[in-house]
Amino acid sequence: MLRRRTEANDVHEHLRISEERHRLLAEQANDVIWTMSLDGRITYISPSVERLRGFTREEAMEQSLEETLTPVSQARSIAYLQRLLIALERDERPDDFHGELQYRCRDGSTVWTSAHVIPYADASGAVVELLGVSRDISSRKAVEDGLRTARAEAEQSRRSLEIVNAELSLLANTDPLTGTDNRRSGERALADAVRSRAEEDSAHISLLILDIDHFKSFNDRHGHLAGDRVLIELVIDLRARMRGTDTLARWGGEEFIVILHDCPLQQALQIAETFRAAAATAAAARPPIHDELSTISIGVAEAAPGESVTDWVHRADQALYAAKSAGRNRAHPAPTPEQPVRT
Repeated sequence: MLRRRTEANDVHEHLRISEERHRLLAEQANDVIWTMSLDGRITYISPSVERLRGFTREEAMEQSLEETLTPVSQARSIAYLQRLLIALERDERPDDFHGELQYRCRDGSTVWTSAHVIPYADASGAVVELLGVSRDISSRKAVEDGLRTARAEAEQSRRSLEIVNAELSLLANTDPLTGTDNRRSGERALADAVRSRAEEDSAHISLLILDIDHFKSFNDRHGHLAGDRVLIELVIDLRARMRGTDTLARWGGEEFIVILHDCPLQQALQIAETFRAAAATAAAARPPIHDELSTISIGVAEAAPGESVTDWVHRADQALYAAKSAGRNRAHPAPTPEQPVRT
């Protein structure tokens, strides 16, 4: 009997020492160690909770789930408890919980933790409580938030840079007064047209060079603002009659070019005549000072096989000069490369 009593005392002493050892470890740990009953009540929490949240262990044990966790973390915890109870009802082994939970602090702030929760079973295998460990990861979350912010700022900077580049490209290729392509863009379009003509022998691409008659003298008498208005109104008239495939560019001063794709010379002359007539008709509705500036002259040239951009433009320019020499207010075709110019 004495031996049995001694053995029992030894077991109790061993358990006491073991419990004290584990409690000492829990109370000295930086992580918050806690246990919870299956109905959601905290049955133990280590003193480190005060370093984490600012509440004493006694205060923390009395707090409800709403007082302990933020709404999203509350929902996450409740969802785990529900899964746990369903597993127990089905006599299934419940899963551990691994996740991030956000706790409320005494000063009104919050702190992020990495939580690991283990269903704890007694000697019979029945789950009687939950054992949890919560580790402060606020520094890591701050780094993650900083990285997210940095990525968002970098993405915003990238988008802003794209907008700026697009604006710069627009400025570099657009005439600021009329909004048409500028000469640089027009030269690029001409080069593309010549390459297209070279790749397809049957292609017909024509060029119009338009010039406002007597524009320089008009500018001298009425000023550049009046001249600018004339240029803008001409562009509006031209765009209203252009096809979707046509390209309009300001060539310089009062000169503009129009590149006409899929357009042989005779069709290009018809389009040029439409532009000329529209310019003259529109002048009738303008203020009186525009009466003396009612016409445009146009040189028309279809790109010849193997012809360079320089030669093509030169022939169209010769045709424009011929139109001016013939009395202005007319469209004049350019000769083929072998033919002399006739006025």
